[in-house]
Amino acid sequence: MKFWPARQLNRWPLLVGLAVLIVLVAYPVALLIVQSIFPEALAGDFSGPFGAYLRILTTDGVPEMLWNSVRWAGATTALAWLLGVPCGYVLARTNLRGKAIARLMFLVPIMTPPYVFALSYTLLMLPGGFGDSMLGGVPEWLRSLFFSFWGVTFVMAISSFGYITLAVEATLRATPTRLEHAAAMLGASRFEQFRFILLPLLRPALLNAGLLVFLDAISNFGVPAIMGPRANLPLLPAEIYALVTSWPVDFPLATALSSLLLFVAILTLLINQRLLRRSQQSSGRTTQALEHTLSPMGHVLIWTGLVFIFLLTVLLPYLAMLLSSVVDRWAAGTPELTWRHYRELLTPGSRGLGALWTSLWLSLSAATICAGLGGFIAYTIARFRGRLATLLDVTAILPRVLPKIVMAIALIMAWNAPWIGGLRLYNTVWMLLVAYIALYLSD
Repeated sequence: MKFWPARQLNRWPLLVGLAVLIVLVAYPVALLIVQSIFPEALAGDFSGPFGAYLRILTTDGVPEMLWNSVRWAGATTALAWLLGVPCGYVLARTNLRGKAIARLMFLVPIMTPPYVFALSYTLLMLPGGFGDSMLGGVPEWLRSLFFSFWGVTFVMAISSFGYITLAVEATLRATPTRLEHAAAMLGASRFEQFRFILLPLLRPALLNAGLLVFLDAISNFGVPAIMGPRANLPLLPAEIYALVTSWPVDFPLATALSSLLLFVAILTLLINQRLLRRSQQSSGRTTQALEHTLSPMGHVLIWTGLVFIFLLTVLLPYLAMLLSSVVDRWAAGTPELTWRHYRELLTPGSRGLGALWTSLWLSLSAATICAGLGGFIAYTIARFRGRLATLLDVTAILPRVLPKIVMAIALIMAWNAPWIGGLRLYNTVWMLLVAYIALYLSD
């Protein structure tokens, strides 16, 4: 692809792209940072700088929430690596039959919102819930383990390990096989080939995919909101939400906590970039993928493991969700079915049907706008060089890096500021559309 300096072309694409991103991203984030430093900045009072940050140190539970959020996101990333790396290796480096089906099994959890897993597994594991009714009882040790730090970690990990799987598969398929051939000729086992050759080559993909998992976890609100209270696991996103939705509303502390999450996200990104620079990079190309031939027993064992993963990540949660929608009550272990919930949902004029319609047109509108606008910005970044292009690139990637709860607080402040005047988007459905565009433009 040929590049031209920005001065040799009309700069209007750069200026338009920057203007859009300043309104959608840079302005809200900058306002959030200013508000976190000067709690009364929106009222024009710049006294008492860093007062909200000082309150963080004196507010009960906040340091614990920060530590819980960081270690939960880290544990989720580690478990996603543990699940995703073997699955990606199997897809890329074995002659497993039915790979298309296996790949689809890994895509379903990615396409399922994490809060659906949290709600479904909660319905399954609650005392007297579907686990007790369908499976004849859930062991108390398993129930206690689920409603703990590790249960919350498990739910978030099964919704995101597919990113690791797909990244590992794509990297291995693009990795030259000559080093593995040479190691095999010298007597290296498959484990030694993986440890000393493939793992260093996989490091960039693992770090990038792990970064996405970490940032999604540390900013996730649905899973902590559903499972956090039962697991006695207070996390920052749920606390930030409570500060801006429960009386008395405390925007200064909410913005300070959001800035804290912002700092953690940026620090994680910088560490990730530093590790990436130290990683070994593949410089060759492969024309033929290396696939290890599995024995019949190998096929059976691998598919047994994949079916078990499918059971945990798709079948059990989806079955619990479906049953909860059609079961009225259980009588002597037998479900009494009802379609009442669906009738109430689909009745013309009902709130449920209205919510479905609103979600549908908002998602379609946001997806269309993001595709068009994102494509325009990506084309501009690829075609132009210079400081403006670099600034556009950095600003465009911000929504993917920043925790979503941080962007949500920033957007609320930006479009509820006193100087907005008659342009009141806050408390309207158009605020949701703007938020969706700002949050998912970089995807």
